[in-house]
Amino acid sequence: MKRRKGTSKKSKSKHLRDHSRRRAQERFDFELTAHRHGAIVQQIQEGEAKFITKYSNSRTLFSVAGNVVGIDKAKDVPVIYDKQRKTIITVLPETVLSKKGNENQNE
Repeated sequence: MKRRKGTSKKSKSKHLRDHSRRRAQERFDFELTAHRHGAIVQQIQEGEAKFITKYSNSRTLFSVAGNVVGIDKAKDVPVIYDKQRKTIITVLPETVLSKKGNENQNE
């Protein structure tokens, strides 16, 4: 099947980055620039981000310190990281962390 004229083919990684940028703006009102994205990925890869839970073999929920993304230090930002593509899939609402915290306390 041919692509329409004027449309470009984006990679899956590019779509994921675009999605995470939109969600960061929507949920935390900050711009997820390439530099900030790289800082978050680096924090995850170096083990500095707080592990929350594993969703699959390649997707994991982490809590990243707010100062890494340029917002309030006291705020943690929940992100889902794709280990296979080494990218952020999405930025979740803060309420996810409180829900996961309550689940871990009940275990």
